[in-house]
Amino acid sequence: MNISIHKEKMRHLGMVIIGMIFAAYGIITMRHNISSGLPFSYNGALFAVLTGFVIPIITIYNMLRSKTQDMTDKRIKRANNKAIQYTFWTYVLGSILLIILNTLFQLNVDFAFLKLSLILACINMWIILRYYFDKKGE
Repeated sequence: MNISIHKEKMRHLGMVIIGMIFAAYGIITMRHNISSGLPFSYNGALFAVLTGFVIPIITIYNMLRSKTQDMTDKRIKRANNKAIQYTFWTYVLGSILLIILNTLFQLNVDFAFLKLSLILACINMWIILRYYFDKKGE
């Protein structure tokens, strides 16, 4: 077996294990907060759980994709830049919209949770747009 392939598989396995550790930590923290009657905090626990589920998914995707996708050309760079630009402006406009809605209607919402949700939505949007622009060929 080639040593570089073995190292790559071990790195992927390590990332999956790190993701499981994050998810387990978040679930244990949420369970502890709920059982001890502490106010539930989305900031740390939910972030750990979501990170713990996202890291293995991304790692498995990277394991299964072909090596020809690693070669970048001008078309792929243009698709990445376009997806980044759309995602960035979506994040900025979404943040402004959240602030305006909270100011107008005085919703008293937890901004940390909303920002985290917006960031995760933008990450998924970037992945989808990158795939779309890459297949579209623009």
